[in-house]
Amino acid sequence: MKFPSLTGRNCNYSGKYSHAKKMIKNISIPGIIFDQLNNNKPVVLLTIVDILGSSPRHAGTKMVVNADGDAYGTIGGSVFEAKAIQQAKQVLKKGKSEFLEFELNEKSTDGMVCGGKALVFLDYIDACTSNTQLFKNWQESLDKGKGFYYLVQIKGKSSSLRIAGRSLLIHDGIFSSDIKLSKKQLDTLRNEVQNVPSTTIVSLDNSRFVVDPIKRLQTLYLIGAGHVASPTAQIAAMVGFQVVVLDDRADFANKQRFPDAEQIEIIKDYKRVFREFDLDDDSCVVIMTRGHAYDRVALEQALKTT
Repeated sequence: MKFPSLTGRNCNYSGKYSHAKKMIKNISIPGIIFDQLNNNKPVVLLTIVDILGSSPRHAGTKMVVNADGDAYGTIGGSVFEAKAIQQAKQVLKKGKSEFLEFELNEKSTDGMVCGGKALVFLDYIDACTSNTQLFKNWQESLDKGKGFYYLVQIKGKSSSLRIAGRSLLIHDGIFSSDIKLSKKQLDTLRNEVQNVPSTTIVSLDNSRFVVDPIKRLQTLYLIGAGHVASPTAQIAAMVGFQVVVLDDRADFANKQRFPDAEQIEIIKDYKRVFREFDLDDDSCVVIMTRGHAYDRVALEQALKTT
């Protein structure tokens, strides 16, 4: 995924935002945030931090609300999500992050009902240069198949909550950081978060950190580039897969028909379809060639990769 040059300002700037560049097409949460920030438009990133009882979504689920009131993604839909979006608009007006607890036991008009509570972090993200760079790095890291931790350092109580900084923490270091930590603190924090399965809050000295494990994207290998494969690739990319399309027909397997594919390969035959690829536990395979005979050959090759 290619990015235009960064625009923005220092994070301590308090002036009004304005449109700066044409938006580029992004469908991932970090890509959408980057687009908004790079056009000097602040956003609110909503993340479910904790769930008590039943809920339609799990901890770590995210959505974005921009300065125009547009929402991207979903944290569960229905009354719960509608209230969260309205609150995000208020956060945008105030320019201040907050935690909110939502009751999930209200029955909506469509019959959806959950009997629990959700703690949601509504993080106001200003369109400053460091934030823009951080989400650019987030998206590029995902594109490279890297996992990491997204950290937000928070100080104060709910009534006076303050964001002290944001960072991306990788296994051997830290980058895109405006969080000031000593080596000892960094080592302690790394030990604390390394086994965190989903979004949570970790305390360190006088600070708390919202810790969000960001797993590398799964790769979907789409074997066959026919008419059904085209919308399949589009939907897979929308929900976060890196899509690889493989077919022996250049007229079908091309960027015009698969604009959201990360990679498109013209293969010589299906007997060697996975020859150039290393499939692992984060790989998924969908076989939909133009005939059952080719499907069988592709399936035989897929089974040999396990």
